[in-house]
Amino acid sequence: MKFIQERQCDTLVAANELEVALLEDIERQLTIDPRMGDVYIQRAMMLMISGAYDTIKPVWIQRILDQQLADGSWTNFDPLFPVGGDRFFGFSYFFLDIREPKANFHTTAQAIYLMALSVASYSDMRQN
Repeated sequence: MKFIQERQCDTLVAANELEVALLEDIERQLTIDPRMGDVYIQRAMMLMISGAYDTIKPVWIQRILDQQLADGSWTNFDPLFPVGGDRFFGFSYFFLDIREPKANFHTTAQAIYLMALSVASYSDMRQN
């Protein structure tokens, strides 16, 4: 969509309408699906990349920050409650799982990128 919008192709109106619909869907998903992981971070990241700063709720960013592991990484697992040792019952990309929260490179890279976008967008908003 960004490619179409930047080049002002014939389908620009349709692309703009699709972008609005997608952003509304992403915002709705962040509200009704609280499972933390890749998808949650990707949703917030897409809102940030699209410039929809006013739709991003601070609680969403705080939830992402709260899930950061002690070593600074993020996991693609949303622990709900401990079941013994370092293992938790929670949501994974397989749905429900019992495991130890461990660093995930992809999730961590996305979270760091989102935080960088957040800082940059905050700086932009302060200048305007």
